[in-house]
This record gives sequence, structure tokens and C-alpha cells, in this order.
Amino acid sequence: MAKKKKIKRNYTRLYDLLFNIELFLCLCITIYRCVFASLIPTKFMMLIILFFVIIFLIFFLLMFRKTPKWVFIVKNVILNAICIALLFVSSSLHNVSQAVEQISIVDASPTIDIYVIANKENDISNLKELASAESFILGVQQGSDKSNSDFAIKQLSTTQNPSLEFEYTNDYQSLANLFMNGLIDGFIVSDQYLKMLNANIEDFQNSYRIIQTYQRERPTDTTSTKNIATDPFTLLISGVDNMGIADQSSLSDVNILLFINPNTNQITMISLPRDSYIPHAHLNHSNDKLTHTGAYGIDNTVTTIEDFFDIDIDFYTKVNFSSLIEVVDKIGGIDVDVEISFTEQDENRSFEEENLIHLEKGFQHLNGRQALAYARHRKSENYDIAGRERAQERIIQAIIKKLVSVEGIKYINPLLESVPNYIVTNMPGKQINAFIKSQLNNLRPWFIRSISLDYGIYDTRNVPNINVPQDVYLWSQIDYSLVRDAYLSNQKNYPLKEFNFDLADMTLYLPKIPSNNNIVWNYMAIDPH
Repeated sequence: MAKKKKIKRNYTRLYDLLFNIELFLCLCITIYRCVFASLIPTKFMMLIILFFVIIFLIFFLLMFRKTPKWVFIVKNVILNAICIALLFVSSSLHNVSQAVEQISIVDASPTIDIYVIANKENDISNLKELASAESFILGVQQGSDKSNSDFAIKQLSTTQNPSLEFEYTNDYQSLANLFMNGLIDGFIVSDQYLKMLNANIEDFQNSYRIIQTYQRERPTDTTSTKNIATDPFTLLISGVDNMGIADQSSLSDVNILLFINPNTNQITMISLPRDSYIPHAHLNHSNDKLTHTGAYGIDNTVTTIEDFFDIDIDFYTKVNFSSLIEVVDKIGGIDVDVEISFTEQDENRSFEEENLIHLEKGFQHLNGRQALAYARHRKSENYDIAGRERAQERIIQAIIKKLVSVEGIKYINPLLESVPNYIVTNMPGKQINAFIKSQLNNLRPWFIRSISLDYGIYDTRNVPNINVPQDVYLWSQIDYSLVRDAYLSNQKNYPLKEFNFDLADMTLYLPKIPSNNNIVWNYMAIDPH
């Protein structure tokens, strides 16, 4: 009997040893992922490692204690449950780390993959067959991804096919539409944007084959060098009025400036009227509606706003209908005080009764589709575009409040996994990573304020490329000063003990009004209304 018991005990110790090795490996993987993700602050990282070591030592020491069978079973069930939980955490950290890098068009990877894709239904599967094709129309994006397209075209020039034709558009959504409708045979697309197309267009990933891949060395980063974890910075949120991927060169209907100070945990938000009548950078600074600048790409919108206000915009984020729905749903909805009761068409612009979205006035919880309807609505009497801009500010503010709260931590993983497919930004992934880590290390509430622009007026003016006079928004110098002041205040972090002013000349502290004679101010209105 004694011999049998000894054999049985050896078997239990063997199982204990295997389970402890399993726990040790899971702990090592999780700790490695924690360090590699660079999201967890050092002080928390040390506590986590200490906790893991204690857990392992407890189970390791229990291995040498003789225990009843039920204790052995319960102990190892708990141990396996811990291993499963550790693997889940490890996988989540890995996904977050990858998503943070993917969200930015300024990726950490040293190379960019650029693909030539062709319709699966044709017979072309490689460059040799492309070179001998009787006819082939290849789409080329000449907007936000122009440099990558030009690189691929240069490589393709070696095919020497006189039948190869090029179709140029400003965005990938237009190329995808032409491709799906059989109007082009293929197109050039970089890796990031191909992922967006696959995520946003139903069954798109089954419609093409990659016939060639080019690798290009990633250009030197030309974005702002500011560290968003510690330095005040300016972010432009630009929104286009479409579904699909956010690279579309379309009217920029939403233009919100965020002046963000991570040292004081303050965000100042200003919504710029879409009909602002300001010098358009792409049109030799002829006066035009701000919304029209989006048709020439996000960089043009950024430059136009920078030139008008004499400010530097460090980063931009470009969104659309799909972006807003996805973000709001991924963070579990938002709480917003809806200003009016209204009915609005859905994201597909359907007027069918079952597709209409109805919201009542008052504070309520909104899902993604409802938030989009509120952000788009402007037809109610005495509400108009100004009301819509207030709604957009409330939605952005609600999203930010939720993300920077303690509750927002649990949404980081699902949000970062999906957002890269719906948002275009020039903010580097490493910067986003550093910001998240900084916030986790210093969990303080954020103060968000919104500045209203109340002194501009609408006028009737001619705008470039449109024959019919348009309603435009003329800025007041007071509102202009508010924007400049918000920008300058965000750049300077004076401690209160250093604050001083000169009562003898208060004008020293007023932002300067530009002397540009091309700017049309509100007092110059011909048909004010």
C-alpha cells in the first residue's frame, strides 16, 4: 500500500510540476508583452511583476505539500484559470501595441508595402501577364498617398506595355468604386489603405488579387516633433460627409481645433464654421469657403487654417460617418445633452420611415448611429449650421471625457483594434503610445472647455469655380482673436506665481489682427443676414 501511495504521489507531483511550468511560461509571455507594449507605467509594471512572482511562488511551494485530492484538483483548476487569464491579457496587449502602430500613417515600420491589385475575374496574375495584356486600365490615387503611387508607377514603367492606361483620382474610395463597377481593371494601393478598403467595403477583399508588391523605404518623418505626452499641441479634426474610408478628398464639413495641454490636463475646443470665407491656400489665397479646401486634400485644409490664423497645427485626424459610428459604439456609447427634438435620415441617407432616427430633447445615452444623426442635423428652424456645430462639439467633448476617464481604460483595446480602419491621422503610433502610458501613469481629470464664436455674420459672396453667389460666413476680429488667444495660451505654461500684466497698456496682451487686405471681415458685409 505504501508503495502505491508513493507512486500516486509522484504522479500528482508530476502534474503539479507541469502546471507550474505552464504558469511560469504564461507569466514570462505576459511580462514580455507588458514591457514590449510600453503602455504600462514603470511603477505599475514593477507592482505587476511583484504580484506575478508571489503568485508563482505560492503555487510552486504548494507543490511540495501533501494535500487531499480535492485540494489538488481545485488548486490546478485555479492555476489553469490564471494561465488562461494571463494569455488573454498578453494577447490583448499585443493587439493594442500593433493597433497603436497601425492607426498612424506615420508607422514605425522601416518600409511601406505598395501593391498592384487586379480584378480576380480577369486572367492577369503577375507583371509578365500585365505587360502582355491587350488593354488594362490602372487606377492611381493622387491625394494623400500620392508619393507611394508615384513610386509604384516608376517601378511599373519597366513593363513597357503601350496598352496600359492610367485613371487618376484623389482618393481610394473613388478608385474602389470604379474598380467594383468594372470601370478600371486594377489599381495601386499601399498597405494601410488596402486594410481600410477591406474593412469598409463589403466583400472587397474577395474581389481582387495582388499581382505585384513593391517595398519602399519609409520617408523621413515630417510631422511635428512634439512629444504629446508632455508638450502642448494643436490637433485638427476634419470630417467629411461620407461613408467609406476617411481618405476621401471631399468637402470638409467639420473642422474642429483642439488645443491640448497634457501638463495642465486642459483641452480647448473651437469649431470653425464650414462656410468661413477665408483665403484658400490651393487657389493662390483667393477667398473661398473653408469646406471647399477638403476637396484638395487634408494637407490643403491644414495649410489654409494655419495661414489664416498664423498658427501651427501639429497633427490632424480625418474622420467620416463610418469613423464616428465605429468610435462611439466601441466605447459603449456616449452621454450627450441633445439640444432639440428632431428626426434625421440615417448614415445611408435613407428617408424610409424604418431608417429614420428620432431623438428627443434632453440628456441621454447615444449609440454611434444616433450620435451621427445628431452631428449631421441642421434643418430644424432657428437651429441651422450653428446648431449642428454645437452638436458636433458636444459629441467630441463626450467622447474625450469618456476616453480620459478611469472607465475609458477598458475601451483602449477594442477601440485601437478597429479605429485604424476608419481614421486617417499623421500622428505617429509611438506618440499615441507615449500619451496612453502617460495618462495611465497620472490618472487626473481633464478640463474641457468650448469657445463659442458669436460675432461673425453671413453674407452673399462669389466663390471660385461656382457661378452662383453663395452664403458665406465672415469672421469678426473678436472671434479671430479668441482663436489666436486660445492657441497662444496653450503654448505657454506660466506658473501662477509668474503671472503679471501691465494695466497701463492692456493692448499688449491682445492677439494681433492680420493686415492682409484680402481678408473680408464681418463689418465689410454687403448683404448681411
